[in-house]
Amino acid sequence: MASVLNLDVLVLTIMVFSTIKVTEASDCADISVQSSVVVLGSPLRASCVAKDNCTPIGRPDIQMEWRLNSIVIPESQYMNQSGGVSTVLLPNFTIPRGYLSCFLILEGQHQVADEVEIRAGYPPSKPSNLTCMTNLTKPPTFTCTWNPSSETYLPTQFILHTVSRPFETKTFVPPIGTNSYTIPRKDFHLYSKMEIFVTAVNALGNTTSDLLYLDPMDAVKLDPPVIQSVQTDKVKYGCLKIEWKISDSLSWLERFIIELRFKTTENELWTTDMINSESMEAVEQCGLLHGTEYEVQIRVRLSEGYWSDWSNTIKDVTPEKAPSGELDTWWKVLNEMENVYQLYWKPAKQFKANSQHVYYKVFQGQQRIVCNTSETQCDFQLYEATRKVYITAVNSAGESRPTLVNLNLNRALDPVLSMSVSSYEDIGFWVQWAHPESSLPTDFVIEWCAVSGKDITCSISFKVVASNYSETIISENIEPYRPYKISVYPRYKRGIGCPIAMEGYSKQKAPSRAPKMEVRQVRDTQAELTWDEIPVDERNGIIRNYTIFYLDESNKIKSVTVQTPQSQLILDNLKPSSSYRVFIMASNDAGSINGTIIAISMRKIDSWSILSTVVPACVGLAVFILITLSACFAKQERLKLRLWPVVPDPANSSIQKWTQNEALKDKRHFQDLQDPSPVNISRFSILDVSDDVTEKGTQKAGLKPEDECWQPYSYTGDLGMPICSSSHIEKDCDHLQHKDYQNYMGEPYATVIFSEYRSQQGTTPVYLRSDSTQPLLQDLSPSPKQYENLWFSSAKEEEVVFLSNHGDEQEERVCSASWDDFPLLSRLMIKEASSQEVS
Repeated sequence: MASVLNLDVLVLTIMVFSTIKVTEASDCADISVQSSVVVLGSPLRASCVAKDNCTPIGRPDIQMEWRLNSIVIPESQYMNQSGGVSTVLLPNFTIPRGYLSCFLILEGQHQVADEVEIRAGYPPSKPSNLTCMTNLTKPPTFTCTWNPSSETYLPTQFILHTVSRPFETKTFVPPIGTNSYTIPRKDFHLYSKMEIFVTAVNALGNTTSDLLYLDPMDAVKLDPPVIQSVQTDKVKYGCLKIEWKISDSLSWLERFIIELRFKTTENELWTTDMINSESMEAVEQCGLLHGTEYEVQIRVRLSEGYWSDWSNTIKDVTPEKAPSGELDTWWKVLNEMENVYQLYWKPAKQFKANSQHVYYKVFQGQQRIVCNTSETQCDFQLYEATRKVYITAVNSAGESRPTLVNLNLNRALDPVLSMSVSSYEDIGFWVQWAHPESSLPTDFVIEWCAVSGKDITCSISFKVVASNYSETIISENIEPYRPYKISVYPRYKRGIGCPIAMEGYSKQKAPSRAPKMEVRQVRDTQAELTWDEIPVDERNGIIRNYTIFYLDESNKIKSVTVQTPQSQLILDNLKPSSSYRVFIMASNDAGSINGTIIAISMRKIDSWSILSTVVPACVGLAVFILITLSACFAKQERLKLRLWPVVPDPANSSIQKWTQNEALKDKRHFQDLQDPSPVNISRFSILDVSDDVTEKGTQKAGLKPEDECWQPYSYTGDLGMPICSSSHIEKDCDHLQHKDYQNYMGEPYATVIFSEYRSQQGTTPVYLRSDSTQPLLQDLSPSPKQYENLWFSSAKEEEVVFLSNHGDEQEERVCSASWDDFPLLSRLMIKEASSQEVS
């Protein structure tokens, strides 16, 4: 081991000096560093000393500059700059390889004084996964390999060491950068244990791997064997006998472990079997299918060591046997009237053909054959009353048991509740369904068929699924980019349920072509477009929508998207006398394709187009006006009163015709009068007394809040002030007048209320101005004639109801008014005074 370590030190010294770049000394300066190889990321310190022959006379100090790979190092990293010596400190050296240069600055000129190469990296890591393998092929060799574990960024040397008994040590040095070495036969011994380890060395250090202790015979890898022949056993069904041999250079070996693998020619997966055989000549593999072609390979190894490579491949067919098991069947009715059926079948899980070539017989009744074929379907016509057929599989060794197919079943039973179809890994479909609630199926039949736009008969495939399943994956006879119609049928003991079907794609891509678009009609601001459907064989997926793009003359693009199956569109709001470019894009789940661009020229708006638009509008408007006017004339009186309310005319008022005798015709109102000479107080306003006031009577003292506005007060103020002068009463009056204005058909003008009460001061009349907003007696002449206001001309007599307070009692009186008592109202008329009573 001491010699090994000495060798490691020697190699390490060589490596260190080999990594230092030897540069020829400059005439002006020398660079010195503590090491030209440093750990990556560590600090680096260097000094540059100018020589005397480079220092100008009288200038002992000279200015220096440092550069790393031609990049100037900042002066902040300079440690000393005097006396012809400059020192620089790099805080971390982060590049694996660099050139450090020292420049002298003389009279503004930069001159290279010296340069040195600096290498950076890491110490070597411990080698791992040391393995060795013996090859017994002449000449025998012993090869060891290992992993360097990590990158060092420095040249690393690996040294392989072997120690054999009695402590015979050998060292092998592979080229730098390699991690394997082959030891020649003279340097190792078979059936003798040896120690093996690897040392990694670079300029920053060295390390040693774990120790491997083995016998070269325990790491032998033999040459691959050779299969000479494969024979079938005529007595043992499903067995193959394989004869093989090892290479002649290994004939001195005795015991081997044999591994055999086989597969059918249609299959891609190998089946492996371990065989411990005493024979060096042949092995036997049983349990194979009958009448099936197999591919066979073998490999060998010693009790310890590595497997050899696989041998050559050889094929053979096992002996045939009569088919066994039943078939899965499915059928269709092609013609109910003529009893024409279509039958499909496929091997069930327990079915074994036991041969390479199988054909099928379909027969009815007493072996009456209706179909004999090597395919898995056939069409036939039944002639007997019974609708039951049988199918058997036949080969050269025999015939299977018949499988019954009952064609006389109800085909309209309960379907599955729902189903869904989705793509499965782009190679098939994942089908799911919900079981029927009312019935229990015996199994389910999943049927699929490729849909084509061509007039081609659909080739049906099917799969039988057990009743306890509600999903399955189908991948048989499935091609990408083709639509498939997938149906689910529940089968019962008494018949078959109705199917539920869906379409789907196992894999999609953009459509192969776009639909052809045409312009059907162009109007002033509209263009009607239509397009055909993409053929089924060129859709390559489910078409989801169509997008129509159109560009105007300024290349401003707009688009409209329509969902399938719509195949036409009207573009609105187009500009007249302009041109557009239009194209269509069809999209499915995997991509889109654009159609051909077509041009559309919009028409100009001519006089005929204007007339065809304006004339119907004008006619419609005229009809509407006529209907409206007719309705107005039919209700002219009511409309006239609504638009022009009747305003009383004081000049034609009928109050001038009132007399006291006419007003006092009814003597019943004067039975309780005590004072024959009452004092009359008048206030004029048109007042509509509501029915509620009349029916409910008065509150408290017999009056409602509205009546308070019209009670008599002992007010002797100026003429023209309203008799209701308090603030709260004025507010209520305003409200009442507004209410009367809204309810009364005529324009409010004046109301005449006479109140007669007993007074101690005499019978002096008091006149108050009406608070109407209409002008009163401003211009009495000329006045309208009697025939111009027929309403007031018809009013001959008016009866006025007034209230009089006598202490806590109220009296209701009727009296007549004379124009002599009311000179200011000599030409007024009141509207329907006799019909309004103030209770």
